[in-house]
Amino acid sequence: MSTVSWQAGTASGPFLVGTLIQAQIQINNPSYAATNWQGTLLVIAITLIVWISNVFCSGAVPMFQNLMLIVHVGGFLAIMIVWWALAPHNSAKTVFTTFADGGGWQTIGVSMMVGQISSIYALICKHTR
Repeated sequence: MSTVSWQAGTASGPFLVGTLIQAQIQINNPSYAATNWQGTLLVIAITLIVWISNVFCSGAVPMFQNLMLIVHVGGFLAIMIVWWALAPHNSAKTVFTTFADGGGWQTIGVSMMVGQISSIYALICKHTR
């Protein structure tokens, strides 16, 4: 399971980035019609960039990872502080006892399981030894 998880995570990273790039192009240029073959080329290009940087710039990878850690933690804190300060607040009873099915699923249970997929996505590539 760990190997399958690692392979899925490795494949999903470039796909996710390629999809985000294609979405950004579509937002900035409404006449752009995204096609599957263009998405595939973006995924291949991103995979090649990652491969080249790992092969030829491997000495810089630890420094880059440390820099990205600082950027991610700083960005996370900045966004969470703004959300915390500007968000409307509900009572504790509402937060912990009210469930809504905004997706139109058959039951709240199915809606919850579908909603958990995005939260669990970050954990599927856990490496165990």
